[in-house]
Amino acid sequence: MLYHSLSQAIEHADGLVVISAFFEVSETRNVPFDPLFRALPKIEKYASNTTLDEDIDAMSLLPKNLNSFYMYTGSLTTPPCSEAVTFIIYKEKLTLSRDQLNELRKLQYVEKGVSKPILMNSRNLQEVNKRTIFATEKSKASVSKATNGMLALFVLLIAITSRNKLSDQLVQ
Repeated sequence: MLYHSLSQAIEHADGLVVISAFFEVSETRNVPFDPLFRALPKIEKYASNTTLDEDIDAMSLLPKNLNSFYMYTGSLTTPPCSEAVTFIIYKEKLTLSRDQLNELRKLQYVEKGVSKPILMNSRNLQEVNKRTIFATEKSKASVSKATNGMLALFVLLIAITSRNKLSDQLVQ
């Protein structure tokens, strides 16, 4: 189903998809992410936004192996914690250089009215609560390139906005 806004999507169990992968530090820059890193100085402050000055190949932001992942349904990680999210977590790790990681550490969030660097702002581990966690193995199934590109866009939005509250305009 297509929803026309974030507010509308979070009202439905199939409203959002969050695509993610773990990162590990590498000696070399992850070049496909460079357009995002060039935009970071424009969004260091909480609730700021910008438009990218260059095109991004969204597929290059995802792991090479798109057939190996975990999937489960759950809730938003910040209030209102709506049960409206399908999480896909790729098994293959992506890499970032130490410089890229340090650039991410300059981003800020607000806690009790005070801007703080985004460092140890992860959510505590939650109970599974009878959720089924699906895991794929070697599969001949494939996902269309257009669908993968749309999913990568979600990764991009989530990665940039992190704990910032998404506005309806981002999802239009």
